[in-house]
Amino acid sequence: MFACVLLDRADPALARRLFAVTPLLERVEDPAGGQIVLLDVSGTSRLHGGVAGLFAAIRAALAGTGGGGETAGAPRMALAGNRFTAEIAARSSRHPVTVAPGDEALFLSRMPLGHLPMSAELERRLRPLGLETLGDLASLPVASVDRRYGPEGVALQRLARGEDERGLLPERPGARRSVWRELDDPVDRLDRLRPALEDALAVLCRALEEEGLGALALRLQVELEPLEEPEDVAADGPAPDTASAWDVSAAAPETRGPLWLDLLALRMTRRPPPGPVTAFQLEVHATGPVSVHQGRLFGDVPRDPARRTEALSRLVEHLGPHAVGSPTPRAAHRLEDRWRSDPAGPPPDGDGHTRRTTRTTPSRRGPPGDVPPRAATGPALRLLPQPELLVPVSAGGRLLGFRHGRRELPLGHLSPPRRLEGGWWAEPWARDEHDLQPRHGGRLRICRDLGLRRWLLLGEFD
Repeated sequence: MFACVLLDRADPALARRLFAVTPLLERVEDPAGGQIVLLDVSGTSRLHGGVAGLFAAIRAALAGTGGGGETAGAPRMALAGNRFTAEIAARSSRHPVTVAPGDEALFLSRMPLGHLPMSAELERRLRPLGLETLGDLASLPVASVDRRYGPEGVALQRLARGEDERGLLPERPGARRSVWRELDDPVDRLDRLRPALEDALAVLCRALEEEGLGALALRLQVELEPLEEPEDVAADGPAPDTASAWDVSAAAPETRGPLWLDLLALRMTRRPPPGPVTAFQLEVHATGPVSVHQGRLFGDVPRDPARRTEALSRLVEHLGPHAVGSPTPRAAHRLEDRWRSDPAGPPPDGDGHTRRTTRTTPSRRGPPGDVPPRAATGPALRLLPQPELLVPVSAGGRLLGFRHGRRELPLGHLSPPRRLEGGWWAEPWARDEHDLQPRHGGRLRICRDLGLRRWLLLGEFD
């Protein structure tokens, strides 16, 4: 079943209110002015309580129940088995019209021929026949219409007979930008408010993620339990403050609710509500497209920019906006000196004045003629282009050596393990590195991958 609603103005926001009736909705421009909204209401009879309940739900949605403005006038609407019949029925009367399944041809037979979407050339060729209604066109032989007027004439005749197999091209409802929650009981502690905030943030983030968007700025506004006015306060005195708001932002479009929850909790810890919370509203003020980046670090490991964004947001929230700066490249021989990170500016002190901080860095230059001592150098380590698999050889639970292809590496000395781990920004990894000295001489760098549970040869010392 299809429902057709004729609106007197082209207002996309007004038409999207009908998503409360059915998720399948298509908007079409009305040549006569206004807007045509077609709804697929199949299977919603029990939801709305029959035909009368469906029309009531459409009126309630357009009237803006629960917020929003009123419509300019009562909309024309109809219910029929296909979209063409529903549109013609909506135009035929200012009252709701219902066309029962199977009665489409009978209902359309009395409608003027001008309701058909025909071209001017076909209308000129049909005029000498004296056709006035859709029933007159439907009664003509199909073969004759096909021979004289071609496929366009046959398609219009099918519409005149109430045969329309077209479906809808539904549009997706827009992402939710706000969520309102009323609490069962007033809440005076943040840990009791967190579950409700977590649920509301999950709804917001899921809706934004479906649109490929992320939130950049978020606002939380709460309503507080009204305070009892003392008897000595005049009735016309100023009303107590019963609302508070907190604004948080992220460095990049973000769709993770736990991060937003932590940022809000930090703000509310610094400035708690002045009373018990009875309701709250979460509203997204700014959004942006979520971008995906990949890079290489310690092999083919995709870097996750969301983790970096989360870390920056937490640092700014804890330490202030002056704590995080942008690195600047500079010419230097040592790797650790090739980037200089300067904060945006010195943070202000408690009095609002700028506090200058001095950073002392030990100088690497000595007096003239003083040559710094060179660090003791050992054998150079030649790393393999790719780690190679080692097969451990053991007996009775005791490690005897390794086999590298056809090469036997009997165990001479194995250094204690050095644990290396990382990947908190993407996929965690960990390995224990050892220096192996086989019995026949030489020195190798090997490791045990704790995730894959295998031994690898990393390189060889010269």
